[in-house]
Amino acid sequence: MTQNDKSLRLHDRAIEGLIRRVRGFMLREVKTTFEVDGAGERRVKSEVVTRRRSEPDLNAIIFTLTNLDGDRWRAKPEAHEEAERLPDLSAMNEDALRLLAENYPKQ
Repeated sequence: MTQNDKSLRLHDRAIEGLIRRVRGFMLREVKTTFEVDGAGERRVKSEVVTRRRSEPDLNAIIFTLTNLDGDRWRAKPEAHEEAERLPDLSAMNEDALRLLAENYPKQ
């Protein structure tokens, strides 16, 4: 197996794992209890198998959306877009700025 084949296989496994995290999946858990018998040997006393659902992972969903369609799904807006939404206060005099600051809602 060449290095390129190994990289492709790793890539495919990473994609499959991401898809599982985005969709959610069923998980099988086995809890085994052991005991020591009269001869000092360890043996299985009981084994409980449970199945549970792992819900979709929000971080995996965000990662996938921002990487597949970054123009529509961004964790943070671009700095220039945020600046465009802010009012231009450069033409206001000091008294007007002070009045604006005094009346600005406190958070």
